[in-house]
Amino acid sequence: MEAVSTQIRILQNANAKPSSYLSVIFGAEHVDESIFSSYQKHTIRQKCQLLCMALTHAQENMKGWQNEGWTWNKCCSEAIEVGRKMGVTRITNAHTIENWYRQFREKRSFIMPLQKKHNLPPFLLLNPDICDAMRKHGLTNLATLTIESMSEFLHLTVIPKMARAECEAGREEILLHDDNNPSMQEDENVVQSILRRYGLKVLCPSTVYNWMKLLGFNYDYRRKGFYVNGHEKEGTVAYREKFCERYLEGERKMLRWIQIEETEANELQEREVIPNETGYKYKDQLTGREMVEYHVDDCDLFQERMARESIFGGRRSLRFTEEEPCTIILGHDEMVIKQFLLTGKGWFGPNGELPLLPKDEGEGVMISGFVSRELGFGLTISKEQFQQINRNREGAKYLDEAAALKVKGSALKQPLKSDPSIREFFPGANAQGWWTYDHFVLQVEDVRDELIVIHPQFKFVLMVDHSCGHDRQREDGLNAENMNKSFGGKQSRLHDTQIKEKVGYLGPYLSIFKPGDIQTMNFGPTDEGPFWMTPEDRLKTKHDIVIVGKTKTRKFTKDELTEN
Repeated sequence: MEAVSTQIRILQNANAKPSSYLSVIFGAEHVDESIFSSYQKHTIRQKCQLLCMALTHAQENMKGWQNEGWTWNKCCSEAIEVGRKMGVTRITNAHTIENWYRQFREKRSFIMPLQKKHNLPPFLLLNPDICDAMRKHGLTNLATLTIESMSEFLHLTVIPKMARAECEAGREEILLHDDNNPSMQEDENVVQSILRRYGLKVLCPSTVYNWMKLLGFNYDYRRKGFYVNGHEKEGTVAYREKFCERYLEGERKMLRWIQIEETEANELQEREVIPNETGYKYKDQLTGREMVEYHVDDCDLFQERMARESIFGGRRSLRFTEEEPCTIILGHDEMVIKQFLLTGKGWFGPNGELPLLPKDEGEGVMISGFVSRELGFGLTISKEQFQQINRNREGAKYLDEAAALKVKGSALKQPLKSDPSIREFFPGANAQGWWTYDHFVLQVEDVRDELIVIHPQFKFVLMVDHSCGHDRQREDGLNAENMNKSFGGKQSRLHDTQIKEKVGYLGPYLSIFKPGDIQTMNFGPTDEGPFWMTPEDRLKTKHDIVIVGKTKTRKFTKDELTEN
C-alpha cells in the first residue's frame, strides 16, 4: 500500500503544472520539450488521470483483500466510468489501463514513442550514452567508417555492455558466454531481449544507417574545397556544337545504317516504334523496290537485327560513295587504378568532420586503351596476323624518332608480343616514370601497324580528349625546366620572347626590362654569365676543354647488356 501511495503521488504531480507531465516520461530530461506534440501531451495527462483513479479505487477497496468482488480489473473499469463523467471518453476498455500500469510500475514513468522522423528512436533517446559512443566511434574511424562497421560495433560492444550493466544492477538475468574470445560475445537471446524492450525485432543495416543519419553523420561525395566547372563556358559550348556537326556528318561514312522496305517502315510507324516521316527514302535500282534507310540507333529492333547480320553492327549508307573506304572512329583514354584507391563517397562527421586521408594511394597501374563501337575494347589478333605485323615492322623506324629514342632508346620498331591497343604502364618516380605524349604517340603508331594488317579496308579516325598526355610542347617552347643555367653540355634552344606589356610579363623586374624588349633564354657568344661566377670562372667554363691522353670509361647498363 505504501508503494501504491507513492505511485498515486507521482501521477497527481504530473498534472500540477503545465510542464509537470515531463516527470512521468522516461528520459525526458535529455530531450527538448518541443519534440512532443499537443496530442502527445494531452494523452499523457489523461493516462495519469485514469491510472490515478484506478489506483485510488484499489487503495480504498482492495486493502487487505477484505472487500470481496473488487478486482484490479474492476478498479480500472470504475476509473473509466468516472473519467467518462468528466469528459474523458477515449478509453473504454479496462485492459488498456492495466497495460498502462504494467509499463508505469517498472520505472515509475512512461516510455513515449516519438512520431516525428527527425527525432531519435526510443533506443537512442533513452540511452544517451549509446549516442555518445556511436558518435565517438564514428569520428575515430571516419576514414574507414561503414554501416557494417557501425553495426558490428553495436552488436559486439554496445549491447553486451548494456547486458552486463543490467546483470550488475540485478534487473534481469542475462547469460553471456566468452567462447575463448577476449571480447564478450552476446547470445542471440540477449540481443532479442534488449531489442524487444525498445520495440525492435532486429538491428539490421538499414536501421543502423537511419540511426547514423539521425546522429548527424552524412554519406556524401568527397570533394575538394574549390571546384570550377568549365563545361558551359562560351568557347566550350561553341566548340561542342561544331564538333557535334562534324561528327554527325561523318557518321554517313560509318557502318551504322540499315535499309528496310517501305512497307515494313510504315508498319513500324503504325506501331509507333519509330517516328512518322523519318528516314531516307529511295528506290533500289536492282529490284525496283521502295526502300527507307535508318540509323541503327533509331530503333532497338534495328540494333538487334544488325547485331545478327553484321559483325560491325550496321551497314554502310546508300548516300556514301563507293570509292571511299568506310570510317571507324577509335576513341582513346587513360585511367589509373591505385592500390589504396578511395571511393568517391565517405562518411562525414556530425559537424562536417573529415577523416585524415593519406596523400599516397599506394602502387598504381595506368591503362591506356583504344575502343570503338565496331571493334569493341582492344583488338582481336590471330597468331598469323601477329607474324604479318612484325614482318612489316622489321627494320622500320618510328615516325617520331625523338619520342622513340626517349622512351625506348632506339628509333627501330621492335616485334610486338601483345596487343598494343591496351597497354599497361606503371607510373611513378621509382617505376616507369610518367606517361607523356612520347608514350602515347608510339602506342598510336603500334596500333596503326596493327590496323593496316587486320582491317585494311577501313579508314580510321582517332578521337582523344585534351590532356597533357595527348599534346606536346614545342621543341623550343618556354619551359623553366629546360632553361639554360650555365655553359656547356647538351642544351635546349628556347625561342626568344618579346615583352609586350608590364602586367603579366615584368612584375617587380621593371628596372631590368621594359615593354618592347626582347628577352633571350639562351647564352649568346657575347653574353656574360652565369651571374654567380667570377669573370675568370666564366671564361673557363664558356669554352670546351680538351684533355689529351685521357679516356673516359663507364659501365654498360642492364638494358644495353641485354640488347648486346
